[in-house]
Amino acid sequence: MDSPSFVLLNEYAGGRLPLFHFDAYRLTGGAEELLEAGFFDERLGNGVCMVEWAERLAAFLPAGALRIALAITGERERRLALSGWPAVRLAALAPWRAA
Repeated sequence: MDSPSFVLLNEYAGGRLPLFHFDAYRLTGGAEELLEAGFFDERLGNGVCMVEWAERLAAFLPAGALRIALAITGERERRLALSGWPAVRLAALAPWRAA
């Protein structure tokens, strides 16, 4: 069985919306590789698209995309930083610590 981290796209169905998980780290030919394959354009707007290593596709991401940065802050602790959405929408996602 292939590891999900070794493929460019994993698709997950069965939820309210389809989830498309892109791993841009694996791109060997740059963003054009993903665009030429048709993976990206066909799925944008047709479900939830998550992009790891999104900076490699920055020029092709929608302006209103939610960006989530994950930082390791301890052995079992992580910190999420949300950006890219208006503050009111971010506050609805994280009411316990809206910034």
